[in-house]
Amino acid sequence: MALLRGIGPINPKMRNARFTEVLTDLGLDVVGTVAGTGNVVFDSASRALRSLEQRIEDAWPERLGFRSITILRTRAQIMDLLEADPFAGLDDAASRFQVTFLRRPPARGQVLPEPVADSGWQIVSADDRHVCWTIDTTRSTTPDGMRALERAFGEAITTRTWRTVAGIAKKLD
Repeated sequence: MALLRGIGPINPKMRNARFTEVLTDLGLDVVGTVAGTGNVVFDSASRALRSLEQRIEDAWPERLGFRSITILRTRAQIMDLLEADPFAGLDDAASRFQVTFLRRPPARGQVLPEPVADSGWQIVSADDRHVCWTIDTTRSTTPDGMRALERAFGEAITTRTWRTVAGIAKKLD
């Protein structure tokens, strides 16, 4: 399983060992971090993802002194995303490929945000778990797209680069 931690008031000097210690103390097994990404992988007998998300999220302020959204994905969900390869055929020379993970499925009838003309970002695909999008780094910055997605879906989202998602998958193997 992969833990995708949302952006929060995180101390950049905090060591990965602290994160793994908290998760191990919560009864999770084979806990490991994905170098430099703020993501953690682990095994758990529990398949109740929402309950597990809440337990982990509740532990952050108590044990580490910060609040942060916690989004979990199973190994199968990460591998399915990689196999779908939503960015296939796109040129990544000037673009950054992004995946925004949604904590909850969008509301029925939820409309995807429309990038402003010449904004430099565009949505490639979306489903009830994530939105895949690109950002032309010569025209815009990643936060522009992230802000639009946050306005559309709320704060219970977190964004990772496609390379980070591949790194998480590799760590899950």
